[in-house]
This record gives sequence, structure tokens and C-alpha cells, in this order.
Amino acid sequence: MKLRCDRCGIELGAEDGIYRVEIRVYADLTRSMPFVPPDRNEVEIDELLQKLKDLEASLIEEDVHQEMSFLLCRRCKERFAANPLNLPLGGAGDAPSSLSEDDV
Repeated sequence: MKLRCDRCGIELGAEDGIYRVEIRVYADLTRSMPFVPPDRNEVEIDELLQKLKDLEASLIEEDVHQEMSFLLCRRCKERFAANPLNLPLGGAGDAPSSLSEDDV
């Protein structure tokens, strides 16, 4: 099975630089969950379960935690590393001048 860059599709050979990017996205529950006094825990849990009962488990899981893994060629790794959030160029946090806007 031939490996391909997940971003540009170029075939990756053994002599090429092959890079793995792993992304983990998860809910920051420490800031989104209000404090509930212990005497209200069961009521809060029951209310939450009632809200979630009609949703598919996979949707709930994706909202709380996702992991992704990609193989990139050297060029796509450089693009990703220079601007991982795909921010617009031209302000603070610009990609290095060695990369043009077309590269990022």
C-alpha cells in the first residue's frame, strides 16, 4: 500500500520526509460546567441525561473528544507548522516570510 500525503495527495516514498500530525480536541469542562452542590448532583445528572437521550452517542462523543491523525509530506508539514490554525496572513502571528500566502 502506497502512502500519500493527506493534504496534497502526493505519493510518499521511503526516501521522502514523512510527518505525522496528531490532533486532539476535547471539551474544557472545567470552565463550562458550573459548580453544583452535592445535594443537587442527582437532579442535575437526571436533567442532563434527559437532554441527551435523543442524541446519537457518536454526536455526543464528538462534541466532547476527537482525535485525528494525518500523514504529511515535508512541504505540507512546513505549511501546517507555519500556520496551524489557518489564520489570515498580514497581521500578528504571520507565517514566516519564506512562505507566500499561496503556500499556507
